[in-house]
Amino acid sequence: MKKRGLDSLLEALAEAVGQARAYFLKLDGEAVVRPGAWGPAEVLSHLVFWHRANLEGMESVLAGGQPYQPGASIEELNVGALNEMAGSRVTDLLSEWEDLQNRLDGRARAMPDPKAVVRVCSDGTERSLIERIEEVAGHITEHLEELKDRD
Repeated sequence: MKKRGLDSLLEALAEAVGQARAYFLKLDGEAVVRPGAWGPAEVLSHLVFWHRANLEGMESVLAGGQPYQPGASIEELNVGALNEMAGSRVTDLLSEWEDLQNRLDGRARAMPDPKAVVRVCSDGTERSLIERIEEVAGHITEHLEELKDRD
């Protein structure tokens, strides 16, 4: 994929994050993440967790290391993310997410090969940088639509 295609995917990701952040900004900023629940604060913590994981994979590959490879299933990771972020306020998560998005964008643009593998799924499936960017943008949009449908 040419750099222009990566730019387009990163713009789509930034758009998805921006729309989701606008939604979350309307929430009670003092609301906190509660393990076992799956409301807006918990969805936000889930999105922050995966931005961290994707950034970790990119940074590792950029440094000559291995892609992000979780040692657990998606379900276990999501539960772990909620437990790890229990008590975190929405405002703090939004601030972290903005920082992560900025860093992720910069690291993605610094990758010499957008087809480089940055994540290995628990089943061994590999995901390239461009695949992860596209998947994450879609995933954020899906969660946002689900939350809006609940409103």
